[in-house]
Amino acid sequence: MFSLRLSQKRIWSILFCVLIFGFVLRILCGYSYLHYFDLSYYVEWSSGLQQDFFGAYTNISSLDYPPILLFPLYFIGKLMQHPDVAQSQAYTILCLKLTQIVFDMLVAILLYIVVRKKSQVAALMASVVWCLNPAAFYNCAFWGQTDSMMIFFLLLTFALLENGHFIGGSIVYAIAVLAKFQCLYFAPVYFLYVVYRVGWKKCIVPFFSCIATFFAVFFPFMLKSGWFLPFKLYLGGLDKYGYATYNACNIYGLLRLNTFADSTPYIGNFTLYNLSMLLLVLIGIGLIVVFITATNKCVWLCSFITMYSIFMFTTRMHERYQIPVLLFLLMASIKYKSHGMLNLFTLHSLMIFFNQFIVLCSYTFNWDAKWIHYYDQIFVFLSGMNLVLYVVSMYMAFRLLYAKEPTVHTATYLKPQLQL
Repeated sequence: MFSLRLSQKRIWSILFCVLIFGFVLRILCGYSYLHYFDLSYYVEWSSGLQQDFFGAYTNISSLDYPPILLFPLYFIGKLMQHPDVAQSQAYTILCLKLTQIVFDMLVAILLYIVVRKKSQVAALMASVVWCLNPAAFYNCAFWGQTDSMMIFFLLLTFALLENGHFIGGSIVYAIAVLAKFQCLYFAPVYFLYVVYRVGWKKCIVPFFSCIATFFAVFFPFMLKSGWFLPFKLYLGGLDKYGYATYNACNIYGLLRLNTFADSTPYIGNFTLYNLSMLLLVLIGIGLIVVFITATNKCVWLCSFITMYSIFMFTTRMHERYQIPVLLFLLMASIKYKSHGMLNLFTLHSLMIFFNQFIVLCSYTFNWDAKWIHYYDQIFVFLSGMNLVLYVVSMYMAFRLLYAKEPTVHTATYLKPQLQL
């Protein structure tokens, strides 16, 4: 019988190989898949940042991202000025995807660091699974989107909070919000969890740390672009894509409302946007009720339920907004030693991958792929499957939240199995 003992040295060797292979594959795919869909914005932004970094929001009219992304983009712009890079489309595209690829690998590394204190094997598994995940791989290496940056900061935020580092977690959460607008969706979970763990009187310092970090990063940009820059940036971004759904496989996709304006009347003068806001309020109320009444106040499951519900039932969603649920499913499957949650992680990974795949390919394929002619039918089918997956996921998540035996505050992970 073949036996493999996972000593510390062997675990490090396997992890090193997986990370190297994952990074090389992402670099090769990023170099090979050439397109400027969405990436053209990064070209303009990285170039404009060279002229006046802190005046970027005044000088670059299309810039609508929070400031954290601007820091790596500045150095990407420097790199793209090199003659060899500027004369090669493949090098240029790879440069534009480089930050995203690096952060995706950092997620894999951070997963190992977060989990390893309780189980080296579980930590290795988590890192390997992320390196092989098709949804995350496709998002950064093929498309070049920045969701890996958001996921990295969200993982670090909730890992710090779960282990009692509330000031550090609050600072990192502020950075997460400064990296991606969608991190604001997790503000209720962050708020409820901090209050639950430290109480009303002691939560002032973490909350102040969060707010202070947010405005400290924005401050030099506000000096040149006005004191209301954060409000203009975040509130203005809400109106940029006023669609019922923008290629996101959710309830509106199932109703064939893809790219329909959410100002479309639903009942009388009651628009789809009004319906979305009502559902968003109900999701928020539901989160509060669940958090108060649940036996296990798991930050990973609460974040999963919140983001997945928002994705499925509110308007102005993009196909990529479902990606964070992968992180929370993976962490929940480890914490609760749940094969069911790990299976859900697999199904969600495939769902998100196919959602991204059909969207990017429909915009960037230069050859006549027959299936593209059936895009609408495929999109409706995937939306229906995602709704079924939502129902199953909620059932399994609530079973864990309301399990009879409560879990402790600190994370519990898979016990290490030293022999396979």
